[in-house]
Amino acid sequence: TGEDIGKGTRFDTASVTINVFDTNDNPPVFEHAPYNIRLLESNGMIDNQEPKITADSDPIFIAFATDADDPPFNTIEYNLRDGGRYNDHFRINGTTGHIFLAKSLDREREPFMTLEILAMDSGSPRLTSTGTLNVIVEDVNDHTPTFESNEYVLSVEENVDIGFSVASILAEDEDDSLNSDVSYSIEGTEYFTIDRKNGTIMTVLDLDREDIESHSFTVVAIDSSEFYPLTGSASILINIMDKNDNTPLIINN
Repeated sequence: TGEDIGKGTRFDTASVTINVFDTNDNPPVFEHAPYNIRLLESNGMIDNQEPKITADSDPIFIAFATDADDPPFNTIEYNLRDGGRYNDHFRINGTTGHIFLAKSLDREREPFMTLEILAMDSGSPRLTSTGTLNVIVEDVNDHTPTFESNEYVLSVEENVDIGFSVASILAEDEDDSLNSDVSYSIEGTEYFTIDRKNGTIMTVLDLDREDIESHSFTVVAIDSSEFYPLTGSASILINIMDKNDNTPLIINN
């Protein structure tokens, strides 16, 4: 409003519009970082073939940041921060923020990985922020139980008590949880049994070297996977050691 200072004041009004122009003063923001996801390892389960990872594969995660500025400052570009230890396992679409696998995952080598995602706006100078993505790699049953040796040669005296413990034969499984829980069984003999949990071989019948000098059989280890149990085996040879249990016999001609 403007008015003069004379008698009978006269005045007039005018509307003024003030336009506030945006400047690039807000960096991108990852609202819910850090992010946590779980992925099954992909280590070639089917026919031992490496999984196919192509440009058409589904993203494992979508990075999304917001920018409070107006266009054109709020257009965001995404990248993996340079120097990341696990950058070679993943790739990111700079426009959409879609993150894809670039190579297969192996829980036994890397059960946990961290990615740093960089969001950069389009102002000048460009403002940035970082979001963290934690990747927990879940186990797939891709390792068979393995014995320290494929063949074991053992010995035991004849006439030991039934239930005598001959030896413990153990297998290891590099998987996790149920996939690494191993139980044991015996194939090919009625003279011995095995504790299904601790792998101890025990006698179930009397052993007489004069009848049978050695026993050959197979120990089988199987994991406890609910869907795809795997087995390993070892050959066992048990030699029966002589005991002085027979008196001399004089044959009268």
